[in-house]
Amino acid sequence: MRKYIIQISIFFVASVIAVPIFLIAMLQITNYNPPEIEVLENNQISDTIAIGQPLGLVTWNIGYAGLGDDMDFFYDGGTKVRTSLARTRQNMDSIKLWLKEHAPEFVVLQEVDFNSKRTYYMDQFDRIGKELNAFDNFVRAYNYKVRYLPFPPTKPLGRIESGLVSFSRYKPFESSRHSFLARYSWPKQLWMLDRAFLVQKFHTSNGKALYIINTHKTAFDDGTIRHKETGQISEYAFNLYKDGNYVIIAGDWNQIPTQNGSSAKENTKGTFLAKALNTEMFPSDWTIVYDNENPTNRSLETSVRENWETYTLDFAVCSPNVSVSSCMVQPLGFRFSDHNPVKISFILQNQ
Repeated sequence: MRKYIIQISIFFVASVIAVPIFLIAMLQITNYNPPEIEVLENNQISDTIAIGQPLGLVTWNIGYAGLGDDMDFFYDGGTKVRTSLARTRQNMDSIKLWLKEHAPEFVVLQEVDFNSKRTYYMDQFDRIGKELNAFDNFVRAYNYKVRYLPFPPTKPLGRIESGLVSFSRYKPFESSRHSFLARYSWPKQLWMLDRAFLVQKFHTSNGKALYIINTHKTAFDDGTIRHKETGQISEYAFNLYKDGNYVIIAGDWNQIPTQNGSSAKENTKGTFLAKALNTEMFPSDWTIVYDNENPTNRSLETSVRENWETYTLDFAVCSPNVSVSSCMVQPLGFRFSDHNPVKISFILQNQ
């Protein structure tokens, strides 16, 4: 009997050690490892945007149509992993309809699923693209591609394929994916997002280019990675502007657009820390564009509306030659996503 107890104990200990080793090995073998810069499309025939005309842009983290007002999320301190198929479809249909009715010349979306268990393997890029058939260009860039995510252990998230999507009524001459270079340490980086920014380049009538940059910064760090990501994207943008180009960086920054770092709320129940944007990383004549009256994001610790924390995380940063006339959060009440869309109106100034 003692011999069998020892054998069972050895088997149990070996299993406890072997399972995480196996999972890490699987994640390493299937790890998504994109290049630093990946050209997604080159268009021989492209459009030219006239300087001085009113233009608009919407940025929206759609929360993969799975984080509507019925949801909390286990990683943020809640208990739920995913919503129902019926609710996912309902959210997706509502998102598509709103975009079809309200989308201006440019749309940049974050957290769009392409082939994920959490959204029942729905290709949201294709579904939104079919709804916005009046748009001349659609492009996507992966920032989350994991073959199998074993968390949480009782209801694993499984396969996740997700990323950034940009739509425009003008055809750019080039679109490219740029990897953020700051990463989590190994092995955590194997199951976290491979963050990137998506760049669309458009000709303008004065011979310069308009760069629309779609970004989604890191959420679950102490602020160090986000700080490095901001430094990388600001350096890239400033070099474009030095050459006379127009630059708009829009998306989910997972940072609060204020110079006063003490105003940033920090969650103590979940893993998300809302850190302040370091505005000194952008020259003083650049414009940080946000709606200071209405929040763009709500917490996922609970689905009880009265207990939501709200933040402003979705906004734009524009070069001095982009004149912004308005920036308004669209009041959707976080019904279809944990983020509300933000609509920005602007004009490219003649130089």
